[in-house]
Amino acid sequence: MIGAVAAVLTIVTWGQYLWRIPRERIPRRPWGSLIFTGLAVGLGAFSGSWWGWAAALVAAYFWFLTFTSTYPSPTGIGVG
Repeated sequence: MIGAVAAVLTIVTWGQYLWRIPRERIPRRPWGSLIFTGLAVGLGAFSGSWWGWAAALVAAYFWFLTFTSTYPSPTGIGVG
């Protein structure tokens, strides 16, 4: 049961984050998404099911991608 909760939490968080990409509304550090994926890692790691381990792995990958991204810093220069 806990593994399923971790899986759903991971899927919803990734879906919400990926939904923002085409709309260009991605924060530099998405703290809300990071908190929920951290919760999913914790729940998944201690669930003892393969659903939980898979959710923890995917959520940890989200953390890896977020903190290793080379998202450019805002320069204050605009076009036009």
